[in-house]
Amino acid sequence: ARTDSTCRSRATTWAAATRTDTEDYLRPGGAIEGWWAADPDGTLGIYDGVATTFDDKLAVRAAWDPEDDSHYNWDADATQRWWVEQLAADDQITHWEVFSNSAPYFMTGSGYVSGRDSSSITQLATDSEDQFVRYL
Repeated sequence: ARTDSTCRSRATTWAAATRTDTEDYLRPGGAIEGWWAADPDGTLGIYDGVATTFDDKLAVRAAWDPEDDSHYNWDADATQRWWVEQLAADDQITHWEVFSNSAPYFMTGSGYVSGRDSSSITQLATDSEDQFVRYL
């Protein structure tokens, strides 16, 4: 029988062994572009030279400003926006529902947008609640 500590240990070991900053870990087609702007090695200077890597998530969280337009990728999600534009042009949209599947990785407690290894722990980092509200 599995215990909570065994599951946490295996999940932590798996996450450390499989994590990279470029390889998708979600199911095929499940990695939907985010609206925050990536700066993989920090050379773009978007977040004061901080790289948008898993290991630097706390520094990215501290540097990220939801009011700064350069911290967003306004070209993200082009495929989904194309469908919305087509439906809007045909007057087929009568109601809007906006949601986010997850906060950006750097606003989560685990560093992953797919959730934590325990469903009893809140995924959104408590010090990111105001940032996430402004992100939405």
